[in-house]
Amino acid sequence: MKRLLMRQLSWSGGGITFEQAKALAAKSQAETNNSTDIFVRQFGVDRAEMSKEFLSGLRYDFIKPNNQFIECFRRSNATHGAITHNSFSRAKEIIKRCGLSSYIPDERIISVTDKTLPLKHEGSEAFEHLLTLTGTRPEDAVMIEDTPINLSYPKAMGMQTVLIERAQPGDKSHAQHIFEQPIDFMKAYLRQVAPSRHAR
Repeated sequence: MKRLLMRQLSWSGGGITFEQAKALAAKSQAETNNSTDIFVRQFGVDRAEMSKEFLSGLRYDFIKPNNQFIECFRRSNATHGAITHNSFSRAKEIIKRCGLSSYIPDERIISVTDKTLPLKHEGSEAFEHLLTLTGTRPEDAVMIEDTPINLSYPKAMGMQTVLIERAQPGDKSHAQHIFEQPIDFMKAYLRQVAPSRHAR
């Protein structure tokens, strides 16, 4: 993160201090769930270049498969996809390391950065794209998020919305269901939805 902030300082033309860059990154993360968004708007830097710089310093060693979580995916009998502010390559690597590639294939990973779509809190295009891709009606879809503001468009579109609570600030009124961890939601889904689906 420090290396990215130093790059942001150079992109800003040196007009701010390191501490000001840290404050801007924190404000940007709190408001938009993207620590670079304010730099993009305020200094006119290239979002793709900034994202590439950020990704170049990331490590994935700590990400390990969770067999219980994978089993929930296997039993869910649902069509899964991912919409991310990250690059496609990073999302793909994370999904692979989580052991979920067979449930979230490449064609159902939607990177708003790579496809130059509006961010999740700024427009519905990414959600519409995934619904069209999977042939799913909004009323049959569930959107799971850990950032409250990113659920505003899915809820308006008629999707069920689930918030994974991480004590982030923001209006949680767009969340119809709140869980502490993703696996808590998956277990609840299997108890309530999957049994009735298998019974038909």
